[in-house]
Amino acid sequence: MRFDAVYCAVGAASLILFLGPISHRLSVAPAVTAVIAVGVGGWAIVLYRIARRRRIRRWLIGVLVANLAAATLIAAYAAVKPWDGAFTVLLVAVSVEIAAFAASQAFALRSSSLVRRRPPNEGDTRRCDERQARTGRATRRRSAMSLSR
Repeated sequence: MRFDAVYCAVGAASLILFLGPISHRLSVAPAVTAVIAVGVGGWAIVLYRIARRRRIRRWLIGVLVANLAAATLIAAYAAVKPWDGAFTVLLVAVSVEIAAFAASQAFALRSSSLVRRRPPNEGDTRRCDERQARTGRATRRRSAMSLSR
């Protein structure tokens, strides 16, 4: 998630740094490109803050969906925009990179550290004995049973 944040920050800085040429190639006003850069920079901040949280599973799903949407939109724009040589290839490459981030987030969601664990099986006597030992219930029950005999 942090690498995704750094990638977005570098992308936002690149958009601002090359505002004129990128706006010309995208055939949009420089103000539109600047707004996109600010949005990407803001997204980088959000990603960095999410990465600092303890529980990120819920957030990771949202980031995964956002990355898939961004990759799809950029690829679609590259497909409908008239061929512009290296710039079109660059748009497709950025789309593939963002899709790779989404794939890595999907992999992280499937990893054992983020997946909810099943509750312990009630029939597992070893776990029940450990739980009873911690709470002291087993000793009280055994004592009460021996008194009733």
